[in-house]
Formats: sequence, C-alpha cells, structure tokens
Amino acid sequence: MKVDGVSRLTKLEDVHLGPDGGLVTKKTVKYDRRPEPTPYPRNDPRADQQRPLTQLEEEHLSEAAMEVMQLYARLSPDVVRRWQEGAELLPPDPARKGLVRMKGRGLARPQDEATLYLDEKSRLVDEIEVKTTVSPEIRDIAFLRAEFEKLPAPGAPPGLRAPGRIYLNMQFQGRRVTLEMTTTDYSSWP
Repeated sequence: MKVDGVSRLTKLEDVHLGPDGGLVTKKTVKYDRRPEPTPYPRNDPRADQQRPLTQLEEEHLSEAAMEVMQLYARLSPDVVRRWQEGAELLPPDPARKGLVRMKGRGLARPQDEATLYLDEKSRLVDEIEVKTTVSPEIRDIAFLRAEFEKLPAPGAPPGLRAPGRIYLNMQFQGRRVTLEMTTTDYSSWP
C-alpha cells in the first residue's frame, strides 16, 4: 500500500476461502511496515504539505481500501447477471481479443460506473474496471481494476474464477492511497 506516493506497508497473507467465496481463515505470513518518510526541512516549501500518518490512520486507510477491493472481488454471478441485463454492449477492444466489453452503472453500488470484459465463449468475467466511491456515502472516489483468472487447481469447478491481480487507486480523507494485490498458489477445498 502506498499513501501519498510513499510505500507504507507490504503484507503476505495465507487466506482460505470456502466454496461460497467467504473467508474461512486468514493468517498474516509477513508484515513489513515502512517508517514515516524523512520530514522536509522547515524552510522547504513542501514542508507545509507533508502530514505525518499515524498508525491508526494507516490502519483505517488500509481497511477502507480492502473493503472496496473485497466488494468487487467477491461479486456473485447473480449480481453480475442482473447488471448485464441493463448494461450497454460496447464494440470489441482490439487490445483484448476474445473478450466482450460491457459498460453500465450500479454493479455493486448504485452510483458506480463499471466496464466488464467477459470471455466470449463462457461469458465469465475476465476483467473489471470500476469508478466508484470508497463508502456508500458519496465523498471519496476510487478506481479499481481487477483481473480474474481460472483456478488451475485440480478438482476446481470448471467455471470458477478468482481475482488474480487487483489495483486500487483512491482518494480518502485527504490522502491518495494506492493498493495492489496479487493472488497466487490456488488450491481447491476438500
């Protein structure tokens, strides 16, 4: 996670999800918190713009970013199907061959604007791009891009896809927060 362009923390977690996509267990394997950047000298014009980040504020920013990411990473197929009924079909994107592009509002929140890229044959979500708000109250804006991939685990359901990479950029409580997440090492549940 970066706050105001400065890397603040890195986490490596072992997460187990149930068949419904709900969280079963989560264990932090590695947590690397970076120190506060060196303050500018008092006579530097940038010193007025630099605000120290408290640990509580950092945790609050991280929680808000994770909530937005989880909201879109765990969309149920029913929610996506309902959204597709009112979405506009766009011309194919030449950079994304084999994908159908759709655009509409209200994917997870009524005010969001989303573009989904669906696999042409299976109609499963391959990628989403969403401009939304950090919370249901319309105060702070966020942009999220998630790329989904088919689970390579033996025995996994054939149409199951999981978020492979997620990128989030948001303005929240006067701070610019960037969060990147990559998922790896999938295995199926018993």
